[in-house]
Amino acid sequence: MTTLFRRLIDEQELRDPRAFLPRFAEQARLLAERDGDVRLATLEPAVSTFEAWYYGQRLPNGDARRVLVAWVGHSIERLWAPAPEAALASRGGALDREGADLHEMRRGAAMAARRARDFALGAEQTTG
Repeated sequence: MTTLFRRLIDEQELRDPRAFLPRFAEQARLLAERDGDVRLATLEPAVSTFEAWYYGQRLPNGDARRVLVAWVGHSIERLWAPAPEAALASRGGALDREGADLHEMRRGAAMAARRARDFALGAEQTTG
């Protein structure tokens, strides 16, 4: 399932965390200035957190929600709902979905490998 959040991120070409995270940090600083909430000025999610958002595995928490809602102008519920099918049809339909599925599988495998490596390194450090 492709969420509206993922579709918007793809359309803005922010799929890579190196592109998304600086834009998120910028939006957090702008919201901090607007609302006078200094906690937001330094808010920046981890790469694994962004990936979990992108693949719909996790919803953002409080302050991150505020930043995303202010940035894109949709509620969290709408952002994490399935993307409208009309957008799929205009972008090539099933062919795009197959490519997106392959991309999602590769990204998921990379996330799993990174987690396994981090776990192994952590276990090695505690026993060594």
